[in-house]
Amino acid sequence: MKRLIIFVMILLVSLTTLSFAEGDSVSLKWLGQSCVVLTMPNGKTIVIDPYGDDIGYDKLKLSADIVLITHEHPDHNNVSAITSPNPTIFHGLTDKGADYNKVSYTKDGIEIYNVNTFHDAQGGKQRGKNTVMVIQINGKKIVHLGDLGHLLNNEQLKSIGHADILLIPVGGFYTIDATSANRVIDQMKPSVVIPIHYKTDKTGKLPISTKDDFLKDKKYAEMKGNEYKFDLKKQKTYREYIVLNYK
Repeated sequence: MKRLIIFVMILLVSLTTLSFAEGDSVSLKWLGQSCVVLTMPNGKTIVIDPYGDDIGYDKLKLSADIVLITHEHPDHNNVSAITSPNPTIFHGLTDKGADYNKVSYTKDGIEIYNVNTFHDAQGGKQRGKNTVMVIQINGKKIVHLGDLGHLLNNEQLKSIGHADILLIPVGGFYTIDATSANRVIDQMKPSVVIPIHYKTDKTGKLPISTKDDFLKDKKYAEMKGNEYKFDLKKQKTYREYIVLNYK
């Protein structure tokens, strides 16, 4: 009887792993600015860069298993928006953004780590530090660049690796602009590109550009809503540009 119970337990674990390995898709929702919600095939939810209440977008109330903060600016680090009782929170930078934190997480088929970068092209002298968050599941990588302010060097590119989905700021002024974003894409060669951190009807007088310059001369698919589902089994043979509607 004991052997039978052990066999059933092993079988259940194996079936769960097989379903997770073969299955399914990652749901990615863009809520505005740089805030993204990822829902994994196993139901785990990851929130990246929840924005503050005064940015112009609707006030956030989100549940999450994991929260990732790329840097400590108020339009990216509003952990009070998370209503879950005990989320695991990773800050890429120390409390005041003065130094880097190492993010390293491996559990439930998900691996997360960060790569150190800057918020500007002067080594952080203008706007400080920034980190890139890399989420890996079944060999597929979702890369969130935070408020990247410069092109990537060889060491950073090697640490990040190939991006299956790249979430890239394109609005300029505070981050890379459309021209630099295109150069970063050329560097990284991602399979799917989703622009974030650009001017919308909610951003008021923020001195950032719309997505139009970035999308100029590109073929792209514009979703009716704010969600994109990425099939973990599919191998992309060409690059896709996906535009999400925060509404």
